[in-house]
Amino acid sequence: MFSGVLTHAVAVLAAAKLVFALQDVVIKEMSQTYAVHQIIVIRSVSAFPVLLGLVLFTHKSLALNSPRKLLLLFRGVLMAGAFLFFYLALSAMPLTTVTVLFFTAPFFIMVFSIPVLGERVEPSRWLAVIVGFVGVVIVIRPDTASFGVESTLPVIAAVLYAACQVLARRVATQESAAVMTFYANVAFLAFGIVLALALEVIKPDPAAGVSVQFLLRAWSMPDPIDLLFLVLTGVSMGIGFALSTQAYRVMEAHRLAPFEYIMLLWVVLLSYLAWSELPDVNTMVGSLIIIGSGLYVLRRSPSIID
Repeated sequence: MFSGVLTHAVAVLAAAKLVFALQDVVIKEMSQTYAVHQIIVIRSVSAFPVLLGLVLFTHKSLALNSPRKLLLLFRGVLMAGAFLFFYLALSAMPLTTVTVLFFTAPFFIMVFSIPVLGERVEPSRWLAVIVGFVGVVIVIRPDTASFGVESTLPVIAAVLYAACQVLARRVATQESAAVMTFYANVAFLAFGIVLALALEVIKPDPAAGVSVQFLLRAWSMPDPIDLLFLVLTGVSMGIGFALSTQAYRVMEAHRLAPFEYIMLLWVVLLSYLAWSELPDVNTMVGSLIIIGSGLYVLRRSPSIID
């Protein structure tokens, strides 16, 4: 039986995952019209008021000064790269497939924790990772015509996200989650601006793939409704982070972490409502293998759930 506190924490975490899933739906829709760097910049700018509010709520002041600014900004650049590859994947692949492949992040967190955190990994966890990548192969089907470079994008995003999480673990005792997220958003905004400037002189090939078009498309002024939705992606990021932080504040991480996979339920539901998409058999089987392996790694890895 769930305790009242655990039930509350799971409900709050589920709400956070719903907010993030809705954000992904909006970004996938906007990827057909606007450039990825434009979405990144608008999302980052609109997230700042919410994040400043979170810092103020957490510290009772705007305590943004940190002796680890460079490390926090470097972590933010890695996070920006993770989002970039995730968004590029969203433009070309079903949302459910992208989400399932991104669930490989715990495997890479485990691997990175060895040199960075000095963690020892027993053979059973290595076996779980190997089994998990069997699930990846089942999902992406590299021997079929549907396989392309886009299939690797969510996994690259998972690698970069894992590096961010391991760095966060290193500084977690000195920095609050709110401050780390604020610095990540600063890096995210700078990343989007630099990307926009760098791509200003590059024109996409009309025959290029969907994700390349999304990457190289020129900046264009969104209509009012689209601009509202783009702004809401930034606001929702702050709200989702606040909900996640609250969930982990009231419940131990090792008990709550397995419920992170609630995200997949929202993604499947929203994909069906938005595009009448349902995961195929390969995606369902592969997702069960990836999630099962991820749950085992989460259960056995202190660097992920502490």
